[in-house]
Amino acid sequence: MEPKLRRELFKAIKSIQGSITEGASYGVPHIFGEIREDKVDVTVTIIENGWLRMMIPSDGEGTLRFVYPADEVDVAGLFMDLWRFLNGKSRDRGDILKPGARIKGSLEDFVKRKGFTVLWINRRDELSGYVQMWIKKGPVRYSVLLRKSGEDEFTIVELKRM
Repeated sequence: MEPKLRRELFKAIKSIQGSITEGASYGVPHIFGEIREDKVDVTVTIIENGWLRMMIPSDGEGTLRFVYPADEVDVAGLFMDLWRFLNGKSRDRGDILKPGARIKGSLEDFVKRKGFTVLWINRRDELSGYVQMWIKKGPVRYSVLLRKSGEDEFTIVELKRM
């Protein structure tokens, strides 16, 4: 059953690719989905700021429901990330970037590991304790304000979609 489910999920994601691309200009597109036996139903919903990842365990009828951010441009990459998530092997990607999250070490390396591209960093305010970054993931760009919270540690103060 698993190979058939994988094919159905891939086809479902591919069928909504246009909605994902269009939605990225308004916010962060998210896949809302249901899996019943071998049947996969998905739709795209836009969340203005941030990411939401959630899996609702199977109910008595065997239906699995999920919400997953579709911030990956490549359909195959999005499918693999979603498949890992549904199997409990998810990489912690976008949702770590939210106000209050702490980053230790290099800011550039951290956001790159989360799948973002660094567009610009203003380190001029580092002496005052603040750093401004512009980053992007796929077609979506974000402005991130960070506050120095310790030796080689920053806290995200604000994350805004640009």
